[in-house]
Amino acid sequence: MERVTDVMTAVVDAASPADSLTRVAHVLWERDCGVVPVLDVDGRPLGMLTDRDACMASFMSGRPLHEIAVSDVLPEREVVTIAADASLDAAHELMRVHQVRRLPVVDAAGVCVGVLSLADLAQVPGGKASAADRRRRAEAVGTTLTAVVRPHHTPLVAALPTSAAKASGGKRAAPKKAASSGTAKQGGSAKASGARGKPALGRGLGKGQSAGG
Repeated sequence: MERVTDVMTAVVDAASPADSLTRVAHVLWERDCGVVPVLDVDGRPLGMLTDRDACMASFMSGRPLHEIAVSDVLPEREVVTIAADASLDAAHELMRVHQVRRLPVVDAAGVCVGVLSLADLAQVPGGKASAADRRRRAEAVGTTLTAVVRPHHTPLVAALPTSAAKASGGKRAAPKKAASSGTAKQGGSAKASGARGKPALGRGLGKGQSAGG
């Protein structure tokens, strides 16, 4: 049975919390990859940053990459990792549950030794596997991708105030009639988001792992 260590990409470059996003952008460009692991001084993963994370952090703050520290962008949640000797089925399950495309791979001491992406799982060589086994692998990747791309947050456009709301001091007009409880709830969330203003940089930016966005 193939294990995560058989198909993962070994960690070559990583970032630390003290680095700026310029370092992240440099690694993304030089390694032609979509994610950079952020590690502590002992090599344990603290999070994963993507090109989208860096771009949105700069856009939302209005600052250039070299002025933004990696620590300011890391998501405020526990990092989802997978053991190097875990099965590929276990990797699929973690990606589906947490809706991430990439997972930091750790050894027995918790040190990051690689990154496993959905692309890695899709490119597992068939070798002497039977047609049925290859079909099962393809179906597993398709199921995982479907779970990962399932919407899990309110679209940004729904949280932005309308021109009429701006004219009335940021207050959104109450809907005439809620079509359903889900619609009413979304409207309430949008109003709350408009009142709070811009979100903190470190919240909601990392999942476009995204662990493998």
